[in-house]
Amino acid sequence: MLTKENKAGLAKLLDDLIVFKNPFLEAIDGPTLKAVIGLLDTQLFEKIPSDLWEDINQSIAAILVKDYETAATELGELIGKIFTEYVLPKNVIE
Repeated sequence: MLTKENKAGLAKLLDDLIVFKNPFLEAIDGPTLKAVIGLLDTQLFEKIPSDLWEDINQSIAAILVKDYETAATELGELIGKIFTEYVLPKNVIE
């Protein structure tokens, strides 16, 4: 699951990126994003294998501190791990 810090950080990052001209929408987009991320974390993200969460959280943490080089490395390794451990074994014809 996402760490508490990563949930809050992602909500803030998305809130800063999404700007509405309507003041009402701008006022509610941050709390709405936080709620959606929380809902995804409890409902959808539970389907992600537990051994991937450390890598996911490290990648998100790097993005939130704007360490894009580390984030790119972490995400590349995460994609490689997903591919080699979850995609290839299901598609290999023996």
